[in-house]
Amino acid sequence: MNPEAFQHTPLAITSRGTGDVLLVGQAGGVWTRGAAGWELLSSGTSATLNDVVTLPSGTSYAVGSGGTVIAIEGSTITPMVTGVTDTLRAVGITTSGVVVATGGRALLALQGNTWVSLGQTPFDFTTVHAIFGESADDLLVVTPNVVMRWNGTSWASDYTGPSNAGAMTPMGPVLLRNDTSHMRTGVGTWEALPVCTGCNLFRFERGSGGAVVWGKEALALPRRYALGPGGWTLLEELDWNQQPFHAVSDGGTVWLLGAGQVASTGGYRSRTQDFRSVWTDAPGHVFAAGYEPPAFSLPGSQPLLEITAGSFVEGPQAFSVHGYGPGQVVIGAPGSRIGRLVGGMWTYEDVDFSPSSGYEVSKVFAVSSEAMIVAGLNGFGNTLGAVRSASGWTSVGSGGDRGVYSPGGGVHYLAYAEGIRRVEGGQSSTVYLSDVRAVHGADAQHVYACAGQHVYEISGGTAVQVGGAQAVGCWALWVAGPNDLFVATTLGQVLRGDGTGWTGMGFPSSLSVLAMWGTSASDVWAVGRQGALLRHSP
Repeated sequence: MNPEAFQHTPLAITSRGTGDVLLVGQAGGVWTRGAAGWELLSSGTSATLNDVVTLPSGTSYAVGSGGTVIAIEGSTITPMVTGVTDTLRAVGITTSGVVVATGGRALLALQGNTWVSLGQTPFDFTTVHAIFGESADDLLVVTPNVVMRWNGTSWASDYTGPSNAGAMTPMGPVLLRNDTSHMRTGVGTWEALPVCTGCNLFRFERGSGGAVVWGKEALALPRRYALGPGGWTLLEELDWNQQPFHAVSDGGTVWLLGAGQVASTGGYRSRTQDFRSVWTDAPGHVFAAGYEPPAFSLPGSQPLLEITAGSFVEGPQAFSVHGYGPGQVVIGAPGSRIGRLVGGMWTYEDVDFSPSSGYEVSKVFAVSSEAMIVAGLNGFGNTLGAVRSASGWTSVGSGGDRGVYSPGGGVHYLAYAEGIRRVEGGQSSTVYLSDVRAVHGADAQHVYACAGQHVYEISGGTAVQVGGAQAVGCWALWVAGPNDLFVATTLGQVLRGDGTGWTGMGFPSSLSVLAMWGTSASDVWAVGRQGALLRHSP
């Protein structure tokens, strides 16, 4: 597993002191940050953990599905009994130091080491932005369209209207909504604060000791603002193309959690972008690459990741990776180029997609240094294929966004959503399928494709379903040999097939697997969403 990625999606972040941050998330995930990267702790639960807070004592409390609460002290995790089965959505600390939690119809307070029910909520709290207040008898619960007040005996609406976030600040309770914000001046009374034009105020920063928030417009970088008597002041802009869902200060550095990614104002960035290709030339030695999908601009590359015996090293920027022998690696490099690693040195060559231009090499399959097929992707999601031979590059038309494969001998395959194109000697033919996801083969006589819920063998211009009637929802495919197939399903399961049926190999990750490769059937690597990097080695 990539130590700068997460096997399951993190959903909340807290700080336990300078440089000591804690993440919680799906499948009971609890991570601490160490010198070697993110360490996944054994939480003892598979529940989704939705939120986490830390007391000044250093004890953290995470809440989640099924009424789950765990206490975290150092690397020790202790489950706690709550007496409820509701999905707990938010946890907070009152100004008097009481830990409170809510979600579903539950409202809980921690008294000593015991969770006590304060009563039922007035409706099902399916989404909760925050819970805070002066004490367990004076609470505000911020939901997307209303703020509810608990006075110790009953509930009442305190504010009606949409909001993105809420928190207790030195000025009192404050709500955020895009460019506007409101401060509570009394029970049920809220006063509009100065407009922060173009800010899209989104989340409060925990641990800052003041009214510090983060905002991000659609085409801008995240920005940090402080609320003072004169209104909002821009503090800094962070070079990170993510919407910050959570932010916490550890006293020196601010840590932000986006869509499965973590960044800090100290320059840290987690490696959780999607990996979309993987290639290995020896057991324990693997390369992984990926890119950010285009959004009316060219796709964004990320550093090639090389893993040797568990050691991670970043290489040049790359969109895709493949190879053709030990230490002989080919990448799709920025600028419509390929890069070749031979003898420890990188050399680069332009790819000719004529008559088109503006395509980055998002897929590559190399048979040798001079024989390969690539697929190019532009800023509008269009793809083109190009073939390299001893005489140079030849554009072979559209396709390849779902994968490319070449068994050698001048034969090439391009997968796209509606089918598989076979290209040879300037001629092409297509086998039409629905929702194609991948193509790979053992040799020229054994070529397979993932399409819809099944796997097909491509032969003689036709597609023959293999593996029996079982629906597999194939998402990624690697062929170890004729009728020896590894597939990853849309549910995160990995299956192995012999051409007549499938055997389950478990659910190695809750994250989607996008590509697989191996040196043999006993050494298979899989990569995917949010930096997932997995190995099968029985």
